[in-house]
Amino acid sequence: QIFRPYPGQFTVVTGEPGCGKSTFLLNLLSNLHKLHGVKSFLFVPENESDLYEKLERIWGKDVAGFQRFCRENYVQSAMLDSFDAPAITLNWVLQQAVTAIENGGVDFLLIDPWNELDWAKPKDQSMTDYVADCLKMLKHFARIYQVSIFVVAHPTKARAAGSGPVT
Repeated sequence: QIFRPYPGQFTVVTGEPGCGKSTFLLNLLSNLHKLHGVKSFLFVPENESDLYEKLERIWGKDVAGFQRFCRENYVQSAMLDSFDAPAITLNWVLQQAVTAIENGGVDFLLIDPWNELDWAKPKDQSMTDYVADCLKMLKHFARIYQVSIFVVAHPTKARAAGSGPVT
C-alpha cells in the first residue's frame, strides 16, 4: 500500500550495508507474484549462491506457490564459464532481459547490486557522464519495454555512526 510499482518505472534503492535493501526487493517481487502473477528477471550476483534459500524462506510454507514462482521467474547467472568470457556490462544484462521479456512476459527487472556490473566506460568519458548515460539507458529501457526496473546501489563509502550522510 505504501509503494506501488508501475510499468516504465525506474527505481534506485540505496542504503547502508545490511539495512535490508535486497530483502525488501525480494519480498516485494515475491508478494507481487503471489498477489498478481507478476514475473521478474533477477540479476543478483552477490546473492546468487544462496538466492534459492533466501526466496524459499520468504515463501515459507507455500511450497506450491514457491515452485510456481521458480518456474515463472528468470534468474540471470553472473557466473562466468571461462576466463575469456565477455564482461558482464549493463548492456549485456539488458540484452538477457530482452529475451526474458519477449519469451516470458517479464514485468520487473532487478539488478542487485549496480557495482557488480563491469563498467564499459570510454577512457575519455567522466564517471559522472558515464553513470548519467547508464541511468538514461535504464529509464529508456523501462519505458520502451514497459517494465519496472529496480537497481540496488551501494554507497561508495561506509560511514561512522553520526559522521554525516552516506556518499
